Amino acid sequence: MATSIIQAINRIRTRRVIDEQGRCAKADVYLWLPWGGVEGYLAAAEKPKLKPNGLAWLEAIRADMPGIKVAQWEHELDGAFRRLRKTGGAHAIVEHMRNRLPGETTLANLKHELGITDTVLRYIKPQLEDSESPLSKALAELGVKYVKGGRGRGNSGKLVKG
Repeated sequence: MATSIIQAINRIRTRRVIDEQGRCAKADVYLWLPWGGVEGYLAAAEKPKLKPNGLAWLEAIRADMPGIKVAQWEHELDGAFRRLRKTGGAHAIVEHMRNRLPGETTLANLKHELGITDTVLRYIKPQLEDSESPLSKALAELGVKYVKGGRGRGNSGKLVKG
């Protein structure tokens, strides 16, 4: 990873020689490294409180680019970080079909477009087949009906929007 970061930095202006002495133009590089917390911002007098990978990457960058100056970057993220859960269930299918033009959508395409896992699809398929399920009713309100596929592999059914 450190090698990739160094190569990316060198792709900007740092390798373009501007004079007879072989000097390059100054370039500002802004880089997010895995910090241990907000207090981990780099300051001239304090050591960075980086997580092990971030510290290793910074040390590798400094070793390969000896004249590099590292300074504090005043920037805050937009709110706290939180891991997002994939939304690939019934609600996602209804919203997807609401925004879709009339026509057919196979379950295989739906699975691919929404990132639905095989496990979720196995759970949703019986709901599509049951005309009294909340999912089928919500789709029916949009003018979407489920058509069972034929026999054989790859014929898992399709949603038809009229």
